[in-house]
Amino acid sequence: MNTIINSIKIYRGTWIPGMTGTRVVVLSVERGDEILRSDAQIGESVWGDRLDVTAIITEPDGTERVSWSTADARPDELGPVLGVWDGSVKTGILLERDEGIERRN
Repeated sequence: MNTIINSIKIYRGTWIPGMTGTRVVVLSVERGDEILRSDAQIGESVWGDRLDVTAIITEPDGTERVSWSTADARPDELGPVLGVWDGSVKTGILLERDEGIERRN
């Protein structure tokens, strides 16, 4: 079974402006009405899957983190697996829940 969740890939698509060529981390897979968050649930990517991804940001001091915002991508918009992200992931929704950050419209 291939590693999908927390895999690092290059976004090769053009649908998300400014993200082409960016390294991203795959967080989950939307398949139909289900959100799949483990490789065991996913098995292999299939046509129609949408992968929830977040960009890897390199800070001026060279450390890396992931963006708090996410985007969705088709499997064919992502390159092969380059590695596995082993750092923490805090998306906007997790920040709201865990740290009480208020959502603004």
